[in-house]
Amino acid sequence: MLAAVSGVCLGVGAGAVPAVAVPAAPAVAVKAAVPKGLESFYGQTVEWYDCGATGGMEKSAEATAFKCAKVKVPLDYSQPRWSDH
Repeated sequence: MLAAVSGVCLGVGAGAVPAVAVPAAPAVAVKAAVPKGLESFYGQTVEWYDCGATGGMEKSAEATAFKCAKVKVPLDYSQPRWSDH
């Protein structure tokens, strides 16, 4: 019985066609709708500049390893309280 099972397995393996990898279709980017009231925050141009290593946002006259940019966000970080507006 064992010989018959191994013979069947060998027969299947010998006639099998090797699998060919098929590349996946490229993912399509889906653009989400901009939430009402937040339109001014989308589409901002971010301009990176050299800045100091002290954690500040001051522009540096020299080229540095640190880059900073400023963007507007819908939260006042000086008073980060949740608001519906």
